[in-house]
Amino acid sequence: MSQLHQLQIDARSYAAEGQYLSSYISLREAAAEAKRFGDFRSTMICLINAYQQGGIANIKAVERFRLLLEIRALMHSHPDQVPVGLNINFRGGIQIWIFEHTASHTPRRDLLEQGLGDIRDAHISDQFSSRRRIHSMRGEWTEARHFSEQAWSNFLKPYVVPDCCSMLHKTVYALDVFADALVLEDREAAKQWLETAAKVLETHNCRNCKRNYLRSRVEFALAVHEPIAAVRAELAAARDQDHTIEAAYYTDYLSARVDLLDPDNGDPCASTHPARVEFCRRPSAGSLSVTERYGHATAVLDYRLAALRYATGLPPMDDYWPAPIGSSAPPPSPIVVQPRYDTVEVRRRLAKARHAANKAMRAAKTLDDMLECDWRQLAVKGRIERIEAISSALTPP
Repeated sequence: MSQLHQLQIDARSYAAEGQYLSSYISLREAAAEAKRFGDFRSTMICLINAYQQGGIANIKAVERFRLLLEIRALMHSHPDQVPVGLNINFRGGIQIWIFEHTASHTPRRDLLEQGLGDIRDAHISDQFSSRRRIHSMRGEWTEARHFSEQAWSNFLKPYVVPDCCSMLHKTVYALDVFADALVLEDREAAKQWLETAAKVLETHNCRNCKRNYLRSRVEFALAVHEPIAAVRAELAAARDQDHTIEAAYYTDYLSARVDLLDPDNGDPCASTHPARVEFCRRPSAGSLSVTERYGHATAVLDYRLAALRYATGLPPMDDYWPAPIGSSAPPPSPIVVQPRYDTVEVRRRLAKARHAANKAMRAAKTLDDMLECDWRQLAVKGRIERIEAISSALTPP
């Protein structure tokens, strides 16, 4: 048995055992071995598999991006050895993945629009989905919904490039339309798209798709302000589908939001509060992409705002979909506070909330400037206004 063949077998065995880092290392070694003997077809296959395993193993994004660039270079220098039967999907897939890396790590509007021109070999649904990604990142939700609906409707249509199929499953496109409809406050349509995704999943046994569907159910429950028990039931179902650190990352964020809404959990600053525990488990901001840094900064801001509300005797509120529990309207004005702690502690929490708001605003401005929009800054501004409303209630004229 050749060294190349043995390394490939090892990689499959490691992956089957859940040892994704070892699988990634074996695939990198297999790619180097294949390249040494001029077998560029096997080199490309090993590199693409390493890219996928690296994502599960939490390999740094810049390292995985280098794999994409190496694959693309091999495709151009050895077009006759691009894997037979995967030629079009291989090219389209690499182009889509490079676009997605740009969207996550260097999401400048000009680079993203340039990237749209580079994905011409991808399936038409993937092209529509990439256009949708740009519009949603810029807060252009009506346009985003249009392209997500186009991605859905074109999924099974014959494409001008033979043997080209979408990189994503139809469930993904249904959930994209759901997300856009929810942001546009078209909740009836959002509910219908959730039902559509559920019907697709009846004949599609994919753990990732089911996990994303169940997370979407949690998001819908939060947006329509369902009772906390109902939200927790949805969250438990989503948690059951997490099977990697990467998969659990977003569910942890949802779980923390739900925990902050439950009055029975008590003070968010208590060492035993589940939301505090989950925030402590999250990666440091330095290890996150620019888009993840904004998400992390706003999550910490929401945590600090929840801690301030608790200290001032105010009810919990989800600042992502701002309304009190069981209500569909913002809190009444003026706010009436009933502090649980002394002035020193309340002022300390107010200062921490303001500090978190400043960090979130910097992260929002960085991302908004890259994408030439301002919706993230407006979202943070809304939270700042809620902080200052509490501050004003603490010091009435």
